[in-house]
Amino acid sequence: MKKLGIPLLMYRNIAPVLRDIFTISPEEFRKQIDLLKKEDYSIISLADLKEFLENDKDLPENSVILGFDGNSRELIDIAVPILKENDFHAIFFINPDVIGKSESELNLEDIRYLLENNFEIGLNVSPEINLSQLLSAKKLLQEQKEKLESALNTKIYYLSYSADPITNELLNQIKDSGFEAAVSSRDLLNGKYLTSFDLSRRQITRKVNFGKFIKLLKSPTLSVCMIAKNEEKFIGKCLESIKDIANEIIVVDTGSDDKTKEIASSYGAKIIDYKWEDDFSKARNVYVENAAKDWIFAIDADETLEGKDGVKIRQLIEMDFDAFSFIQRTYSNEENDVNFVKSEEKEFSGYLSVPTIRLFRNLKNFHYEDAVHETIDASLMKNKAKLGNTDIAIHHYEILKGKGELKRKQLNYMEYSKKRLAENPKDVKALCDIGLAYFKFMNDAESAIPYLLKAKEIDETYPRSYIDLGEIYVSLKKYEEAIPLYEKLLELESERKADNYYNLGQLYQALNEKEKAISAFNEALRLGCGKREDILRRLGTLNAI
Repeated sequence: MKKLGIPLLMYRNIAPVLRDIFTISPEEFRKQIDLLKKEDYSIISLADLKEFLENDKDLPENSVILGFDGNSRELIDIAVPILKENDFHAIFFINPDVIGKSESELNLEDIRYLLENNFEIGLNVSPEINLSQLLSAKKLLQEQKEKLESALNTKIYYLSYSADPITNELLNQIKDSGFEAAVSSRDLLNGKYLTSFDLSRRQITRKVNFGKFIKLLKSPTLSVCMIAKNEEKFIGKCLESIKDIANEIIVVDTGSDDKTKEIASSYGAKIIDYKWEDDFSKARNVYVENAAKDWIFAIDADETLEGKDGVKIRQLIEMDFDAFSFIQRTYSNEENDVNFVKSEEKEFSGYLSVPTIRLFRNLKNFHYEDAVHETIDASLMKNKAKLGNTDIAIHHYEILKGKGELKRKQLNYMEYSKKRLAENPKDVKALCDIGLAYFKFMNDAESAIPYLLKAKEIDETYPRSYIDLGEIYVSLKKYEEAIPLYEKLLELESERKADNYYNLGQLYQALNEKEKAISAFNEALRLGCGKREDILRRLGTLNAI
């Protein structure tokens, strides 16, 4: 497993007079450096980190980078002697506009002293300048770089900068300005997939007490968990996609007689054999009970992550949330589905997308509920968990198992749901699961409708009954009955407003209500609906009438 997080600790100033929040006392600085020494942290250079990111260079355990982005002479008088005592490396980012401007600022002699003592020197663009707001960041960077290089008679390869947002265009301008690596104002750990021009920092201020300092050095840990049975065709690709973000992998096997467990073991997974009890929540709660890390990421064997999204997940678990919702993309060729999104990204016609909570803190009160279509959602709500939303896609390839297997699986779900309904006739989720199974896998819309109407009657705020009913009415061309359902969803589903306006636009268009259709499509566009091309095509048709 690759190293998952490397902190760059950035200091502004070390001084006995605490003039601002960025000034650390000599005593506190020494205490922090002593900890790094005592705990055998390896102080590496930016060049080392660049090699790690770009060429998979091996790095020592507990690697840390020390950086300074201030120009005070007190760094020479106080910080440098402490660093030299411990034989610690550091990089000093210098703003050429303030070199020697006063006796309190670093002068050229000071900076040459740093170079002579094998400290790295980089360019520091004033934190008051947001590079993203400049017409040409490249022009400023080249001017500042040449100014510092001319003053020191040495090449400068590293940059410290502030920018919001950080765009690919800006990163290309930084690269084109002659830098080999750059540290942005982002406050995160540097993980495997970050670009060398968007390295992040941990800014050390007086708000960072010693306890927080210790936490900054350590990345939160992650358990990647799944339940599986006879998934030898899929589990390898799944585990390959998550192996670099996992501190541990747990596979709860419910009775495989193929090579599922053998493949999982080859990725270092902990295998837990579990006797199936017709209850998905019970099976998932086995890995919840056995997970030993700070966070749990749940994934199925027929799902994968894109490599670029791995570092995003590592960043999420450093944030002040308890759980995160992802987007599950189930690939399909069923273009008639009302929620189908055309796409050429994979070998299928497109996909269906639904939000799903997959990442949550490993806390004792969080557990799965419901025997079928199990979720962690209810448990999170009961415990008032702080939920964040992401646009990270989980790629679901259930389609590759074949239609026969899909139908068998869904009909089994329906039987489980009927058992639940017998125990609790007001279980709206069971009602919707049964209705959807009748419609999707038995092609029996008329049998599905009563279950969904009952669910809507029991709980008027439960979105799924409206979604599933709406889809059925559209398939039956009962457009006038579908419209109020999607109008209600505008109130119930704030995160899917764009898609619901799109659905309304289609319904109004089918009923030849031109103005309402145009209005709905325009609102879908405004909200960023992913079906932009189809909307524009439909608007062209409507406007031509």
